Amino acid sequence: MYTEQTLKRKPFVIAGNPYRISLTARFDKDPDPVSIRVTIQADYGQRSTCIVRGLHNYEYWDNYGCDPSLIQPIAITPKVLCQLVQLAHQRGWDPVNSKSNCEVVIENHEIFEMPKPAE
Repeated sequence: MYTEQTLKRKPFVIAGNPYRISLTARFDKDPDPVSIRVTIQADYGQRSTCIVRGLHNYEYWDNYGCDPSLIQPIAITPKVLCQLVQLAHQRGWDPVNSKSNCEVVIENHEIFEMPKPAE
């Protein structure tokens, strides 16, 4: 038995382009990590959608007693959402020229390994 929670279609503007982003967390009632799916819909161009899979985290109450050192925990912040959009574009998602939806797999460590933006 699993539980799924979704934060639906929140508007964001990233690099001047409008997006709607949904987050879905799916977890079982045992010490497995929580799977996070991010759905990004471009509100410009051909309005295609990109589904990002592969992110994991631990939920304190449902995964109580698990070993969080098995993965590097990630918090889905606006900065991380910007990085996910950037990685999706780098991996071939092109909402301007393509109507096709895209699915990419991005692991937690890839977010942490991205170069820091100049401040």
